[in-house]
Amino acid sequence: MTLLAIIFGASAVAYFGSVAMRIPRIPILIIIGFVLGTIIPTEQQISLRDHLDLSLTFLLFGAGIELNPKKFKSQTGSIYWVGLVQFFTILIGGILMALALDFSLEVSIFLGFGLSASSTLAVLQFLRQKHQSIEPFGRLVVGVLLLQDVVFMTGMAAISRWPAPVWELFLGAIYFLLLGGLAMFCQRTFFPRFIHKYANDVEFLVLGSISVCFAFVGLARALELPLEIGAFLAGFSLAKFPTAGVLRGVLSSFFGFFGGIFFVTLGASIQITDWSLLWTGFALSCVVWVFTPLSVFVVSRIRRRSWRGALSAGFYLAQTSELSLVLGLTCVRAELVDESFFNILTFVTIMSILATPVLTSQRWIDFLLHSFSRFDRINHPEKVKVSMTDHAVILGFGDGGPHLIRPIKESGYPILVVEDDGRVVDQLRNLKLNCLFGDAGDPHILKLANLDKAAFALVSMRRFDDIKPVLKYAKRVKIFVRVFEDSDAAKVSGLGGIPVSSAHAAAVALEKWLDNSSITK
Repeated sequence: MTLLAIIFGASAVAYFGSVAMRIPRIPILIIIGFVLGTIIPTEQQISLRDHLDLSLTFLLFGAGIELNPKKFKSQTGSIYWVGLVQFFTILIGGILMALALDFSLEVSIFLGFGLSASSTLAVLQFLRQKHQSIEPFGRLVVGVLLLQDVVFMTGMAAISRWPAPVWELFLGAIYFLLLGGLAMFCQRTFFPRFIHKYANDVEFLVLGSISVCFAFVGLARALELPLEIGAFLAGFSLAKFPTAGVLRGVLSSFFGFFGGIFFVTLGASIQITDWSLLWTGFALSCVVWVFTPLSVFVVSRIRRRSWRGALSAGFYLAQTSELSLVLGLTCVRAELVDESFFNILTFVTIMSILATPVLTSQRWIDFLLHSFSRFDRINHPEKVKVSMTDHAVILGFGDGGPHLIRPIKESGYPILVVEDDGRVVDQLRNLKLNCLFGDAGDPHILKLANLDKAAFALVSMRRFDDIKPVLKYAKRVKIFVRVFEDSDAAKVSGLGGIPVSSAHAAAVALEKWLDNSSITK
């Protein structure tokens, strides 16, 4: 209990430090945990693993609630291609690297499998902190995470019975799929009615959702599956709208508590016994850092994703999953491997998660975008120079784009749309609309669009960091920017843009609808 209190105090310090320094909290939690681990007596390392196991169980329950398949139904094809190619590329690359480091074939397979999935917990937090979870590449990343978790857990359900006969390995995978089918059935039928009936009883919702978690964990135990698998499927059974939205609000502090404990404990769990561990962990981390972005980028571009979206998705997925720790603990407890196996997976997980804020930073993505996207323009004949002047440029088609086309056409202005979703570009070209496929924040694309010679521009991109290059590029052009917050409106005005408040427009539309409806009559 004393150790748990110390871990909780360390996580509170880390949260305070991340807010004070305005940096992501996960790296701070891990670093403080690592410092804490250097002063914890060796005999208490077993207790650390128990805390890691417990917090990971509840966090995977929370991660499952976030993964509603309907959020990314429109991107199913891209999710399957990106997720499976990345998974098996890292699996094979990890096995080959482990063999090159003189591990046995069996341990190499376990290590390669441990590297193959990305961290759902870390990626979801990073996406939320940067407000990128609703962007097209963010939805792709979340969909890939769900697919990888399902594939990884299916394999882990089989590995948990290793070295049993082959038919027993298949039986473990079948049990997981059956439990997953039960979760899907509950998600679509029973739980939405449950939430609708008790939506106003917060205490009952909390107790009810935790009971669901324990029920699935109990079923996983009865089927001889890792308990964390049951917790994840319990969360997934609650992932449907509006169930997930209601529970996310009432359980956010609960998951925040265990999140702090998990990442501090993760940092404290690493035991650096010799320098060979550092070298091995770094070599395996390089497999994740190099081959994940490369495979995701190539497949994303084939699936007609923008350069920025493809790069961002690749670097967000370039870390090892917390499920790797479950794999490590399972293998160690079954005496399939020694303690160094868990230490290696822990070190790789920590290193790759710590690198994520750097790899996904705006400056790094912009550097790569401006350095390499010129090759895309040279090799794709569709990106020819647009000889337009006094035209209307729509940067980011989005949901509001269809409503803009008709009034602009009636005003007599030629229209040029810049969009980074390849499918939208194809649809617009089929409608005989001038369209450029690319990132609207790329100065080269803005030059192709003759933005500095346009009559005006309409910007509906979501983040101010993407809008800023547009405002700086064409200062003499009237640029109308859709904003959601007053702070963003002030920034847009400061750079010479004309902010258009979405909240205000929605309020006006609602007022107009009410005036024309029978409700107020």
